[in-house]
Amino acid sequence: MVECKIATSPSLSLYKAHELADTAEDFIMINYKHIESVFIHVEPSRDKTVSAIVPVKDINGLDSIVLGHFGRAPYFIIVRLGTDNTEIEDFYYNEFLHETKHAGIKVIKSVIKI
Repeated sequence: MVECKIATSPSLSLYKAHELADTAEDFIMINYKHIESVFIHVEPSRDKTVSAIVPVKDINGLDSIVLGHFGRAPYFIIVRLGTDNTEIEDFYYNEFLHETKHAGIKVIKSVIKI
Protein backbone atom coordinates (compact mmCIF):
# COMPACT_ATOMS: atom_id res chain seq x y z
CA MET A 1 0.00 0.00 0.00
CA VAL A 2 1.26 3.48 -0.92
CA GLU A 3 0.02 6.80 0.41
CA CYS A 4 1.28 9.94 -1.29
CA LYS A 5 0.73 13.67 -0.92
CA ILE A 6 1.28 15.92 -3.94
CA ALA A 7 1.63 19.64 -3.21
CA THR A 8 0.40 21.77 -6.11
CA SER A 9 -0.03 25.39 -7.00
CA PRO A 10 -3.13 26.91 -5.39
CA SER A 11 -4.23 28.05 -8.86
CA LEU A 12 -4.21 24.51 -10.32
CA SER A 13 -7.72 23.59 -11.42
CA LEU A 14 -9.51 20.72 -9.72
CA TYR A 15 -9.64 18.88 -13.03
CA LYS A 16 -5.84 19.15 -13.49
CA ALA A 17 -5.26 18.10 -9.85
CA HIS A 18 -7.30 14.93 -10.36
CA GLU A 19 -5.55 14.28 -13.67
CA LEU A 20 -2.18 14.59 -11.91
CA ALA A 21 -3.25 12.17 -9.17
CA ASP A 22 -4.57 9.66 -11.73
CA THR A 23 -1.32 9.85 -13.73
CA ALA A 24 0.78 9.23 -10.61
CA GLU A 25 -1.46 6.37 -9.48
CA ASP A 26 -1.37 4.73 -12.93
CA PHE A 27 2.42 5.01 -13.08
CA ILE A 28 2.86 3.38 -9.68
CA MET A 29 0.38 0.56 -10.36
CA ILE A 30 1.89 -0.24 -13.78
CA ASN A 31 5.55 -0.12 -12.73
CA TYR A 32 5.36 -1.67 -9.25
CA LYS A 33 3.31 -4.87 -9.48
CA HIS A 34 3.81 -5.74 -5.79
CA ILE A 35 1.79 -2.66 -4.73
CA GLU A 36 -1.88 -3.44 -4.25
CA SER A 37 -3.35 -0.02 -3.58
CA VAL A 38 -2.40 3.63 -3.96
CA PHE A 39 -3.94 6.61 -2.15
CA ILE A 40 -2.95 10.00 -3.50
CA HIS A 41 -3.91 13.30 -1.88
CA VAL A 42 -3.51 16.48 -3.91
CA GLU A 43 -3.33 19.60 -1.79
CA PRO A 44 -2.74 23.22 -2.74
CA SER A 45 0.43 24.57 -1.22
CA ARG A 46 1.94 28.01 -0.98
CA ASP A 47 5.67 27.55 -1.16
CA LYS A 48 7.39 29.85 1.27
CA THR A 49 10.61 29.77 -0.71
CA VAL A 50 11.70 31.78 -3.72
CA SER A 51 14.42 31.00 -6.24
CA ALA A 52 16.62 33.82 -7.51
CA ILE A 53 19.13 34.01 -10.34
CA VAL A 54 22.10 36.02 -9.08
CA PRO A 55 24.77 37.31 -11.52
CA VAL A 56 28.25 36.69 -10.10
CA LYS A 57 31.88 37.23 -11.06
CA ASP A 58 33.10 33.85 -9.81
CA ILE A 59 31.75 30.66 -8.33
CA ASN A 60 32.59 30.79 -4.65
CA GLY A 61 29.36 29.63 -3.07
CA LEU A 62 27.46 32.25 -1.09
CA ASP A 63 30.69 34.29 -0.94
CA SER A 64 30.68 34.87 -4.72
CA ILE A 65 31.03 38.49 -5.85
CA VAL A 66 27.69 39.79 -7.14
CA LEU A 67 27.81 41.77 -10.40
CA GLY A 68 25.54 44.65 -11.33
CA HIS A 69 25.09 43.80 -15.02
CA PHE A 70 22.94 40.69 -15.40
CA GLY A 71 23.57 39.84 -19.06
CA ARG A 72 27.35 40.35 -18.84
CA ALA A 73 27.98 38.25 -15.74
CA PRO A 74 30.18 35.22 -16.49
CA TYR A 75 28.28 33.03 -14.01
CA PHE A 76 24.99 32.80 -12.18
CA ILE A 77 24.07 31.18 -8.92
CA ILE A 78 20.52 29.98 -8.55
CA VAL A 79 19.70 30.50 -4.89
CA ARG A 80 16.70 29.21 -2.98
CA LEU A 81 15.63 31.72 -0.34
CA GLY A 82 13.47 30.32 2.43
CA THR A 83 12.13 31.70 5.65
CA ASP A 84 14.70 29.80 7.69
CA ASN A 85 17.62 29.29 5.30
CA THR A 86 19.33 30.20 2.06
CA GLU A 87 20.87 27.49 -0.08
CA ILE A 88 22.46 27.18 -3.48
CA GLU A 89 20.28 25.30 -5.90
CA ASP A 90 22.59 25.33 -8.93
CA PHE A 91 25.42 27.11 -10.77
CA TYR A 92 25.17 28.27 -14.35
CA TYR A 93 27.81 29.42 -16.84
CA ASN A 94 26.66 32.35 -19.01
CA GLU A 95 26.88 30.85 -22.48
CA PHE A 96 25.49 34.12 -23.88
CA LEU A 97 28.22 36.31 -22.39
CA HIS A 98 29.51 37.42 -25.79
CA GLU A 99 26.10 37.96 -27.42
CA THR A 100 25.62 41.53 -28.65
CA LYS A 101 21.88 41.76 -27.88
CA HIS A 102 19.51 40.50 -25.23
CA ALA A 103 22.01 38.33 -23.36
CA GLY A 104 20.09 38.67 -20.09
CA ILE A 105 16.81 37.53 -21.65
CA LYS A 106 18.55 34.58 -23.30
CA VAL A 107 20.03 33.59 -19.93
CA ILE A 108 16.66 33.67 -18.21
CA LYS A 109 14.99 31.65 -20.98
CA SER A 110 17.76 29.08 -20.85
CA VAL A 111 17.72 28.75 -17.06
CA ILE A 112 13.96 28.37 -16.80
CA LYS A 113 13.90 26.29 -20.02
CA ILE A 114 11.38 28.33 -22.03
